[in-house]
Amino acid sequence: MAKSPIADDEEGNVLYFIQKDKNSEDLDKQEVLSLAKLKTLEYRLFRKMREKLRGFFAVDKKTGNLNEAANRSHEKFQDIVKKFRRESEEFLENGQNELP
Repeated sequence: MAKSPIADDEEGNVLYFIQKDKNSEDLDKQEVLSLAKLKTLEYRLFRKMREKLRGFFAVDKKTGNLNEAANRSHEKFQDIVKKFRRESEEFLENGQNELP
């Protein structure tokens, strides 16, 4: 699942863990115990990038003005890029996982 492209599997899949009633095949009588979301690696990286950019290009709550990159220091931008790269490497598990 992690290596699937977004074009094929969109965000990913959801697994449902159910308690099946032994006396019935009726789906309404099965209890969902838990669920797990399996996201594609591409989705997780795009999501992380979007969150970093959202934080960098944020609206100032006091003034309502957009805090553009031009108003931020180059050093601040480089810090965000370094953090994104480091977190991306964690997703890729230092080369063990590959993007599609």
